[in-house]
Amino acid sequence: MTKHLFITLIALTAIFIPATAQDAFFDKYAGRRGVTVVTIGKEMLEMMPEVDALPDRMEKITDKMDRLRILKCEGGLVRTVRDASLAEVRNNYKKLLEINKEGKLTSVYTRRTDRKKNVIMAIVEQRRRLTVICVTGSMKAKDIQQLLND
Repeated sequence: MTKHLFITLIALTAIFIPATAQDAFFDKYAGRRGVTVVTIGKEMLEMMPEVDALPDRMEKITDKMDRLRILKCEGGLVRTVRDASLAEVRNNYKKLLEINKEGKLTSVYTRRTDRKKNVIMAIVEQRRRLTVICVTGSMKAKDIQQLLND
């Protein structure tokens, strides 16, 4: 019995520790001048299509999302936040794609948390602005492609 409990605790720790590190990244910069952090939970995501608050391409996958976090940064912290976000994805994520278009660099990374769930991290750099988007859920590559199509 103790052995099963121990294995269960290790498995749960493996699932929740990476999410905590990711949350720590967003929480570290929340509330600072020039930084806006928005967190949208599953319940709100489920209501979004009803209130017509999302672009059409995003509405199609809200049922696959558990949480959406967005960090927008302008001004003096852009370089610091960019470097921290790149360090986070470099150590824990695999790069899916990179788009460099008209001075706007978008990099998309993914990390599996278990068999069904994954985390998508997109870093968008545009001049003196930075946006980091983190989506947690059960998305597939085609869902991500759908989000990125203009």
